[in-house]
Amino acid sequence: MRVAFDGACLAAGPITGVGRSFLDALAAYAAAGTAECLLLLPDGVDPPPCPGLRVVAAPRGALRRQLALPALLRSLGADLLHSPVAAVPLRAPCPTIATVHDLPWLHEELGEPSSAWRRFATRLALRAASAVIAPSAMTAADAARLLGDRGPPLHVVPHGTELGPAPDAASV
Repeated sequence: MRVAFDGACLAAGPITGVGRSFLDALAAYAAAGTAECLLLLPDGVDPPPCPGLRVVAAPRGALRRQLALPALLRSLGADLLHSPVAAVPLRAPCPTIATVHDLPWLHEELGEPSSAWRRFATRLALRAASAVIAPSAMTAADAARLLGDRGPPLHVVPHGTELGPAPDAASV
């Protein structure tokens, strides 16, 4: 089995919680050795040190990725695409797993700004996925509300990251 992991979240600047969780899961998956792991990494991003991982150059930009990723996945013979975010290709040649970390704009009381385009694009991408992962029951419920009756299966998989050293009391 050949599993492609979408590394686009690593191109957005410093590694955040989403990126750290993604890298930890990717390293664990590659170490398991049960499948060939491909990291689709946008040009110009340094690959993570991860044994057992094949890095493949991937396009940057939302539109370019929608147009080019299906052909790239086909040429690689990918059996599955796992994305650490909700942005999956709408016409992927293989099953896709999207991860939705939160949908704060569904909660008006939070005052999170959102556009009609963002809501539409998120709903469309999640509906295109073969399965959706959420890190909490609340986020899964939000995704179910967003998707309505036309959504793929939702799975709650809590983030699993290694804890770093405790911060120095003086630096907090």
